[in-house]
Amino acid sequence: MQKLAAIFILLFSLSSKASGWSVGAKSLEVSRCPSQYCLISSTCLKNLKVECQALKAMKNKVQSDAGPGGTNPGSGVCQKHYQGSVFVARDDQQNEVAFCSFKDGSFLSLDGLWRW
Repeated sequence: MQKLAAIFILLFSLSSKASGWSVGAKSLEVSRCPSQYCLISSTCLKNLKVECQALKAMKNKVQSDAGPGGTNPGSGVCQKHYQGSVFVARDDQQNEVAFCSFKDGSFLSLDGLWRW
């Protein structure tokens, strides 16, 4: 089982890095998830942290109904199912993406939290 987890993490670490993300003046280390459209904290992949909460949440997607007023369903999943907090980051081209921040400091884009 550990070998399978290590292979899974290795595949993620080979993905291209999504550089240039920040929240205010704070820079974020972000990587792209190769098997789906999402972004995840690079620390989950660098250290092969199988216990990383963002990585676990990405594997265990939760179905959710759309929130009121067009709210991203991932924000409800983040807060209700993972007791996380939502923040918005920008890349170098000023594109914005919302992330769920977990208690261990890892984060995952809201798109990675639930099934479309």
